[in-house]
Parts: sequence; structure tokens; C-alpha cells
Amino acid sequence: MILDNLAVHKSEKAAQCLKQRGAWFLFLPPFSPDLKPIEQAFAKIKAHLRKAEAQTFGALWRALGDICKLFEPQECWSFLKAAGYASV
Repeated sequence: MILDNLAVHKSEKAAQCLKQRGAWFLFLPPFSPDLKPIEQAFAKIKAHLRKAEAQTFGALWRALGDICKLFEPQECWSFLKAAGYASV
């Protein structure tokens, strides 16, 4: 499991949970958004949310649902490749 430095990720409970499942974990260096593929997805989501100009909670959730449908598998794969997690 590759984790950022969010406090909850470094908690003893999180460590126990991962160890019980046989997972190992690696913490990313602080302030390294270039190593987090999710940051590219968040950037796309935020850009589309600004365009949606949702004014209510319901409109926000509908916009998020519509935005999530815009992600294609190949695009998500490219996020992983850009961060260096995929070699092919």
C-alpha cells in the first residue's frame, strides 16, 4: 500500500489493519503531489465542478456523479503511468 503522510494513515490502527491483511506499506515523501495519481483526478474534478457552478448540495452531488462518468479507464491508467507506477 502506498500512502501519503495524512495523520490517519500513520496511526497504529491503520498499521494493524494493513498488517492483518498481509499488506506492506510505503509512505511517500512529504509534499509530493507528482507521485500521487489521484491528484490528477482531483484536478479534473475541481475544474469541472467550477464549470458546473452547483448552488445546492443536491446539485453538487449530481455534478460529481456526472463528472465521475467522464473518467475513462485509459485516462486513469495514464495517471498511474505519469506518476511512475506503471511501466507499460
